[in-house]
Amino acid sequence: MTQFNVKVTDSSQLDRVAKDIDELFSTAQEPTATFSEKAFIGRVADDIIELVGFARWLGLGCLAAVMALVANSIVLGVQSRVSEHAVLQTLGYSGHLVAALIIVEGVILSVAGGGLGAIAAVLIARYGSFALSVEGTTIPIVANTALLNWGMVVCGLIGVIAGLVPAWQASRREIAACFWAA
Repeated sequence: MTQFNVKVTDSSQLDRVAKDIDELFSTAQEPTATFSEKAFIGRVADDIIELVGFARWLGLGCLAAVMALVANSIVLGVQSRVSEHAVLQTLGYSGHLVAALIIVEGVILSVAGGGLGAIAAVLIARYGSFALSVEGTTIPIVANTALLNWGMVVCGLIGVIAGLVPAWQASRREIAACFWAA
């Protein structure tokens, strides 16, 4: 048992009753901490806000790691295709168009991987029956298509950001230097 609800007939006696309960169980293996319902709800709300804040920082850390992985993949792909980009420029593609192709590649890579991950996360959250529980209060974790849509938008942004530097570098290379590097 983690919680007892005690009802008092006179609210002015709340503090005295709480003190009496805590004194009665002060020598128990697990002493009590008695609060009014309002104070209890406030503590639970603070705990849940702290959990959500931690989850937000954890999520941002995961996004940073994913962006680093996508950027690494794009950099490796661009470096392995330097001569192909030179051929495109020789055929008349501008540096800006080559850069746009690299950014689109990053978006496709990010959205494909992120889409699979987001769909898996939504399915697991929807059918896994997960919840946050603090002090007897439970908040179910729910997932819907709006969450999936936001996940896809974030994946697209990660692809754009991860592709900017490699795209800029590829667009500024001289054609002859690209063939020499290959």
